[in-house]
Amino acid sequence: MGYKKRRPIKALTTGKSPHRAEQFEIIFWFALLFSMMDNNPILSMDTKKKEELGDFSRNGQVYCQQAPKTLDHDFKSSSKGKLVPGGLYDI
Repeated sequence: MGYKKRRPIKALTTGKSPHRAEQFEIIFWFALLFSMMDNNPILSMDTKKKEELGDFSRNGQVYCQQAPKTLDHDFKSSSKGKLVPGGLYDI
């Protein structure tokens, strides 16, 4: 009947911002202005999905001698905090 185990696909958007193009034009203008000045660094910051900190089960595998023990449920109330992975790029 066509049923089989599948992973959900994150493809639906939550909406569009009417000012999105304007925001990027302002950023481009400031980057251009600062690039023409001396001794002004231009940095680009990129953040990823927030992750809950704690003994939660994650997809994937780890290299270790014994399998790590994790909580049986991944409730946010069991979290020790949030981690926001990010990268900083010096243009």
